[in-house]
Amino acid sequence: MDYPKRIEALRGRFEEIGVHAALICHRENVAYLSGFDGSAGWLVVTPDDAVLFTDSRYTLQAEDQSQGVEVRTPEEGIQEGVIRCLNDLRGRPVVAFEGNVLTWRQAESLRPKLVRATLAAESDLVEKLRQIKDADELALIRQAVAAMDAAYQATLAIVRPGLTEAEFALELEYSVRRAGHRESFTSIVASGPRSAMPHAQPTSRAMEEGDFLKVDCGARVGGYCSDMTRTVSVGQPADPRQAAMYEAVLGALLAAEDAIRPGATGKDIDAIARKVICDAGFEADCYEHGLGHAIGREVHENPRFAKRSDDVLCPGLVMTVEPGIYVAGLGGVRIEDMVHITEDGCEVLTQTPKPATLPCI
Repeated sequence: MDYPKRIEALRGRFEEIGVHAALICHRENVAYLSGFDGSAGWLVVTPDDAVLFTDSRYTLQAEDQSQGVEVRTPEEGIQEGVIRCLNDLRGRPVVAFEGNVLTWRQAESLRPKLVRATLAAESDLVEKLRQIKDADELALIRQAVAAMDAAYQATLAIVRPGLTEAEFALELEYSVRRAGHRESFTSIVASGPRSAMPHAQPTSRAMEEGDFLKVDCGARVGGYCSDMTRTVSVGQPADPRQAAMYEAVLGALLAAEDAIRPGATGKDIDAIARKVICDAGFEADCYEHGLGHAIGREVHENPRFAKRSDDVLCPGLVMTVEPGIYVAGLGGVRIEDMVHITEDGCEVLTQTPKPATLPCI
């Protein structure tokens, strides 16, 4: 990772937003700019310097992981060390801070201690830089995708009537951990009627013959996340509507992926998927969430595929595509891929099969 280049890119935003320095507190933004991923770290970036403030628990880790920054572990604590650093700046600098991260109370506790500097809240200060993934980031994302593909397909082999959602989730997590990784979020594992809940957490419910089994899962490798969803039937489906639901969702996914290209907007792609589901005879209230989101160091990033998203797609984005249909009392289907947006379309990163008809396990 070229961390000094990223810090220079942040400095390149200073004139645009009218500031002289930046205070970065969000853990993932600190890691993106410096390489340090410990839980206690604030980063001050000025036109000439970049200083990472942490505490003694992380001295060795910060020195080992960080590139292009000076590491300080002030005895008086991180916040006081940052204040001293900002008070050493010349002139009357305006310092941008992450208005979407630092709480109002934290910002107000800093202001009276600043001698000449003033604080200015900025949203998505670093997040805008993080949207376009470079080659190193894309390589880690591919590894995260492959790790989840392998773990999911291995765990699918244990599916049978009587297996509980919690047991499946535990085996899935174990498979990810055994490979040396960790989950990027708590897996969604929902069977039978519970699969109609888009974000259902695994319970002790035992799977039954004919159930939908919906699994939404992801792995994290080198700080980067994957996210995928697949839906299968436990044995032969109990209701003929289940096959139609699956085929409509798959059709929506494939139509959206075929339409993704630079210049399209998030709402353009969302509308394509939604139309396929509507044309298949499913009411709008069967599918109410957005089509997808960007993903990288965090599972949910911007831009988005959504009904009102004016975000314009461009090469280098990595996004999820995840249409779904949810019918109370019957169950739900979601199928989700990750895609990398290229110069003329998109590359589907997720390799777990998505058969043309509802798979029966």
